[in-house]
Amino acid sequence: MQRTLTFVFFVAREPIGRVVSGFLNQVVTKIDRSYPEMFDQLEAATQKPVYEITFRDFVLEYLVKSDWSKVNAHFLPMSECLAPLYYDAAIDIDSLYESAVVLFGQDFAGKNFKKKINSTSESVADEFINLTDINSLDLFHKVKSEKKYPDKKCFIDDEIATVLSKIYAKDIEVYSEISGGSPFKHFDNRMNRASK
Repeated sequence: MQRTLTFVFFVAREPIGRVVSGFLNQVVTKIDRSYPEMFDQLEAATQKPVYEITFRDFVLEYLVKSDWSKVNAHFLPMSECLAPLYYDAAIDIDSLYESAVVLFGQDFAGKNFKKKINSTSESVADEFINLTDINSLDLFHKVKSEKKYPDKKCFIDDEIATVLSKIYAKDIEVYSEISGGSPFKHFDNRMNRASK
């Protein structure tokens, strides 16, 4: 009888930054294209055309008030998507390449994990401007003309931080347990406890 070895892992991202990045990638950068699945949901939730929707609208009208079964998968809490398993590795996306080198070797990691493919991580503007209440069309033009994405801090005021911290409380807890330190950590989702 041949024994099969399995290695189970997941990759996590800082939850609030993940929401901002998702808004930029799934709404703002696609404003000049048709994306009916996402845009129809947003317009129904906010009662505004998608190009008028602000990040505040997105959080308070879409994330807070929508039925989670109808929310776009990019915005579902990560912790609710994890199977109740023992994970051999819980990897912080900020150390994905380094973790991949340890797990899969330099050649494989170099080919598959060295270059970030998420456009919001490519070029981030240095300046801080409060963009929480700027509509998505104006944000689209800002990103397009500057060729840089605003830092997540530009979208997070006290109200938004409080609301997102409640929505993604479990994700924040999981992320705080696995982030920093070693390239990856074991994670037991059967009891939601990380071990170092």
